[in-house]
Amino acid sequence: LQLFFFPAMPTPYPEAGSSSRHGMTFVSSVNRPHSHGEVTLASANPLDRPMINPNYLSDPEDMKVAVAGVRWNLEIMKGRAFDSVRANATFPQTLPDTDAELEAHIRRDGTTIWHVSGTCKMGTDSAAVVDAELRVHGLDGLRIVDASIMPQVVSANTNAAVIMIAEKASDIIRGQSPLPADAGAA
Repeated sequence: LQLFFFPAMPTPYPEAGSSSRHGMTFVSSVNRPHSHGEVTLASANPLDRPMINPNYLSDPEDMKVAVAGVRWNLEIMKGRAFDSVRANATFPQTLPDTDAELEAHIRRDGTTIWHVSGTCKMGTDSAAVVDAELRVHGLDGLRIVDASIMPQVVSANTNAAVIMIAEKASDIIRGQSPLPADAGAA
């Protein structure tokens, strides 16, 4: 579970309204979801968009963690530290209280946090799409170098992990060996 606090109402969240408005935002994210979606071909035509089924909240454990995250943020928001700045809730206008209300709020208003990964898993098992050198199994001359090769979503934002994947790909393509583990030791 990852909790976020913004001392503003950021515009990436459409419910925030005008960015010139004062406010604060509490967000929680399920970092290790048990639910798994799928990306499949819509047809044999490579120009057709793929069919994407994220399958969010299909595992009950994900809803349990999501409810805990919202509840935790609500408790933090009610803390004394916010007494002098807290006003009425904007979104949702009525704060959910019961588990049923929290679940309805999450199903209605929950969103992704833009760190999709895992559709082209790296590995050696039958579900793997790329090998340890990021080459697509069964195809010559094609590598995948992005968050899709991560077998599981990292428990944080994906930026640093994707930079590491790109650095590894660069070394592999240029034929350079990675630095030894003790290279940075003084």
